[in-house]
Amino acid sequence: MHADDILDEGDLERVEEEKALGEDDVRDRKLELKEIEELLLDLNHLSQAQKKRKKLEIEKDLKKIEKLPEEEKEAMLKEREKTARINLAKKIARQRMKDSAGLREVPHQFEDEAQYISSFSPLYFREAQAQIQRCKDSEMAKTTEQVSFHALRLDPPFVKLELTRSKEACGVALYSIHDLVLLTQGQDLTQPHDTHLLGLVDHSVSQVVHVTVFVDMADTTPGSRMKEAANLIAQRANWYLAKVTSFSTLIREYEGLKAMPEIFLKDTILNREELADGGDTGFEMQAASALEVGAEPALPKSEETLHLPEAIESWLQQRYNTSQQNAIHDSKKVSGITLVQGPPGTGKTTTVLGILSVLLSATATQAQAVSYSRIASGQQKASGDDGDDSASEDEGEVEQRQLERVRLLQARAPWLRASYVPFSDESWQEVSRPGSEVQRLPFPKVKEASIKNMSEIRHNIAPQKVLVCGPSNASIDEVMRRIVKDGCVNEVGERYQPPMIRMGPNAHPDLQDFSLRTLVEKRMQAGCDTPDFQKKESERTRLLKNSRLICATLSISGHRDMVGFPEDFDTVVIDEASQGVEVSTLVPLKLGCRRLILVGDPEQLPATCFSEIAKAHHYDRSLFQRLQQTQYKVNMLNTQYRMHPDISKFPSANFYEGNLLNFRDKE
Repeated sequence: MHADDILDEGDLERVEEEKALGEDDVRDRKLELKEIEELLLDLNHLSQAQKKRKKLEIEKDLKKIEKLPEEEKEAMLKEREKTARINLAKKIARQRMKDSAGLREVPHQFEDEAQYISSFSPLYFREAQAQIQRCKDSEMAKTTEQVSFHALRLDPPFVKLELTRSKEACGVALYSIHDLVLLTQGQDLTQPHDTHLLGLVDHSVSQVVHVTVFVDMADTTPGSRMKEAANLIAQRANWYLAKVTSFSTLIREYEGLKAMPEIFLKDTILNREELADGGDTGFEMQAASALEVGAEPALPKSEETLHLPEAIESWLQQRYNTSQQNAIHDSKKVSGITLVQGPPGTGKTTTVLGILSVLLSATATQAQAVSYSRIASGQQKASGDDGDDSASEDEGEVEQRQLERVRLLQARAPWLRASYVPFSDESWQEVSRPGSEVQRLPFPKVKEASIKNMSEIRHNIAPQKVLVCGPSNASIDEVMRRIVKDGCVNEVGERYQPPMIRMGPNAHPDLQDFSLRTLVEKRMQAGCDTPDFQKKESERTRLLKNSRLICATLSISGHRDMVGFPEDFDTVVIDEASQGVEVSTLVPLKLGCRRLILVGDPEQLPATCFSEIAKAHHYDRSLFQRLQQTQYKVNMLNTQYRMHPDISKFPSANFYEGNLLNFRDKE
């Protein structure tokens, strides 16, 4: 396999850097002392606090250099200038790579779902390429196995192959759905071979593995890689097979990105301004808005937050400090996004337990009556925070939308049509004559107990399913351990362990009793009948229905067990939310999420991103970070319990603008 099949951004940057170093403007340019200092600080992706520290280090080193003998001083200054020149070349190389990529930076706000998807998609593919390159070097199988051709099915531009493995190979390596594999005509992976394809495993049963490959049928160039591969497939040739990596996470992230138009919280995620009030559109327009397919009535102001039992309120006041209580109370939104920033030692996981206790004990109802709000619920911010209205549609679009709503209303309310004839005016209706017995009969009275105000028709909107996610297995296991150890608090103020299930195959051994896979296997073993696939599926569904608290990584939340579950996960809590790129956060949101709580700290570990080009366009920014940068409300936990006050001074001053308080100071 050629190293050039998937371009290594590191190699490209080094080539551009060498070019820049050889240019006169970089090689012979005289650098002033201030410019050298700026270039020494120009390290990729340093935060402002890190640059501040680095600047202090440079100034300290410079003072030391000034005290050295003249020869040593000159040598040290030349070394500093050399480093600055290399940094200048790197800066030029990065900018050239960024410009040549032809990509757009991820903005803070988006006009609509189309702009959101078009902004993230090219950067997503860049990151996917970088991950493949990384796995090729670190994770890919070192040896191949020979597979024989069994069958094929054309699905242009894709070809679906059925390949047969040997029994010996089946005992050595396993292939799963969404595994990325290499098909090549060369057995030795250390040697380049011109004929090879990347494929995606559809499924593997017994000795047969089903692989989908891309073949450019339009490429008829003699001797080209695609032409040779197509000829070999037509000749039913054998191949050598090797696994590169699992592609499941990337595929689920892409599915989450494409599902953006269907995500309930999309308006808050897009971070766009509310549509301007276009004036009174009249009763017909207002009612039509509420009758639209999929439209939700606007939430009454009095019901924007969940109701808590008195025992929970009392427990919160006794157990949590003011900043923790504020974060927990902000999580009571009926719908919207809550940001909770937890610096080191501020009780972030303890606060998560409080949030879970509130969500599992809260109650709320919402009127089902028609809302006559001028702004459709789909056009309102789900966050519930105030914002300035701004027009986002021209008059033509508004008029067209209004006409469509009127047509819809007329279809459902035919008495609004101009040609409508009331049933009482139909020619076949018998009309009673004056003085007749029929006319003298009193109108039937409806009993007062049978009359119900429309605003009193309500349904439960309290959290039904709470999905706790994190970017890694470790983050989820930590939350689960605390739930097992400390438990939650119910509506009467008593501690209990809520029914909880851990999704995914990599749960910690201490938490295997909560694993869905383990629970299903135990139920199957306890049964008298021979277990089968259908019974396992029904048992999985039953266990998920009986558990209000589900724990999974962001990736696993896109697994078929979750996506195929018939009920919505209306509440999602994401721990360490700042450690995942934004598209990874979308994976659980497509499961019917109306209430999202992001818990994390952008000042600690950043999101993992391997593509330097994607980083340069802010693809490595988390949803938490993007919303925070647009002045979205952030609930910061401001009291730390872990560090000595003398130690906490540094992170407080350099990362939290001096707002990090010490619990010990209050003793």
